[in-house]
Amino acid sequence: LSVLSTRPAGEDGYLLLRLLPGRELLERGAQPRNLLLVLDTSGSMEGLKLQQARAAALRVVESLGEEDRFGLLTYAAGLRWLSEGLEAVDEAARRRVLSAVEDLDAGGGTNIEAALDEALAEVERSGHDGPTYLLFLSDGLPTVGERDVHLLLERARRAREKRIRIFTFGVGPDVDTALMDGLATGSRALSRYVLPGEDLSECVGSLAAQISQPLLTELRLELEGAGIHDLEPAGMGDLFRGDELVILARYAHPGSRLLHLQGLHRGRPWRMESTLQLASRAGEHAWLPRLWAVRRIASLQRELRRGGSEDPEVVEEIVALGLRHGIVTPYT
Repeated sequence: LSVLSTRPAGEDGYLLLRLLPGRELLERGAQPRNLLLVLDTSGSMEGLKLQQARAAALRVVESLGEEDRFGLLTYAAGLRWLSEGLEAVDEAARRRVLSAVEDLDAGGGTNIEAALDEALAEVERSGHDGPTYLLFLSDGLPTVGERDVHLLLERARRAREKRIRIFTFGVGPDVDTALMDGLATGSRALSRYVLPGEDLSECVGSLAAQISQPLLTELRLELEGAGIHDLEPAGMGDLFRGDELVILARYAHPGSRLLHLQGLHRGRPWRMESTLQLASRAGEHAWLPRLWAVRRIASLQRELRRGGSEDPEVVEEIVALGLRHGIVTPYT
């Protein structure tokens, strides 16, 4: 754990918190995962996109650990399981899924509603504990079933309640970014986009490798008496081997403050405490306010995309931050 902070005169302070897995966690080892890959096989995926989707599925299967559970669901106008739901990873299951991937073809519309509902239902049916990650891929807009973005984003809330992260991959220039960003951030995950000519399999494979060894999940942070606010990102993700969490925030009350960090490790409660010193004046970290503002503006822009319209209050905050910190935005 490390913290940097600064407090310009006349305003709340800024802090940057970095969390890296320590020796004790590393020695305990990673948690088994439930990993569910949900692939778009609609007609617009025909050709190179489908070839790359096959390669991406292969990369994900290669990243699986012996204790993981894995599922592969494809969707177009209808749904098709290429695995037996979420199943144990053994050699027979790997061969069966890899053989089915080779035979994938594309055709039909895009029923995102049915794909999300079936994936979430399978996690619930399976009844398995441990961190659950959906890798959700789409190359366009929903054309079958529910098409209202706000109603589709209700699935992100359901996923978060079930401790499911939805990592989204948008392929090509026609993706509904409001939907893909909303599913990811709403479930405390990440969204990524692949433009024409870029390698989809590399994008999906690198993310699958990054989340292959979760050490802590369901992290919650409290900074006692600091009046902490405006965290970026607003919701903490999970902590993985070889990775770090970076959190930027504002604080109202400087001085010596007790930090409480809680989470789950292999389904059991985990916690640590540490005393932090928050700066009472501007110091050597004068770059922190601008870094926080860059992250804050990005979050506000995602909020506008999810809403589908330009909320005047959100735009006003973006403009104020852009002018104050010298950041180029769509409005400044």
